[in-house]
Amino acid sequence: MLVEQGHVHADVAHITARLRTLLADEPPGVPFDEPAQEALSAALAAAGAAEMLLLPQRLRPALDQLRRVAAREAARATQIDTGQRWRALAALTGPDAAVDLRVVAEEWMVIVADRLTAARERPRQPFVLLAQIDGELEATPPTIDEVEDHLGVLPVVPSLDERVAAAIVGVPDR
Repeated sequence: MLVEQGHVHADVAHITARLRTLLADEPPGVPFDEPAQEALSAALAAAGAAEMLLLPQRLRPALDQLRRVAAREAARATQIDTGQRWRALAALTGPDAAVDLRVVAEEWMVIVADRLTAARERPRQPFVLLAQIDGELEATPPTIDEVEDHLGVLPVVPSLDERVAAAIVGVPDR
């Protein structure tokens, strides 16, 4: 991941090319002082907010769909407890979730797998996108219990700033 002037990039080819350009002149090392710490903190905050970019492209729509379904079902809930449970599930898809987003997305794919299979079996539908089952999910959503069964035990992960093992910090005006 490359964070430059607040913009986050996750494309490896872009990151590689940009780092080659930035480091081509072999800039001198500088002490890790207060400005460097501030630059690193700002970059980690931006990276943490954009962590979803690190997920494989095929899993990002699954998180989006789960978020939409959970928010809609929370609004539809007739019992306070059920609404709170759906809101808690929606929170699992956000940047502040302390769970492995990849696992959340993969579990959602398991939950909707039968619907995707049924959609593929329709005439002229060999390839089906998650968005194509949105209407069906709105009409007959999975139950809260079914979703909780799949997402009830998720691996907890530390925040991104706790997981970073190495970083190249460029401090402006040095």
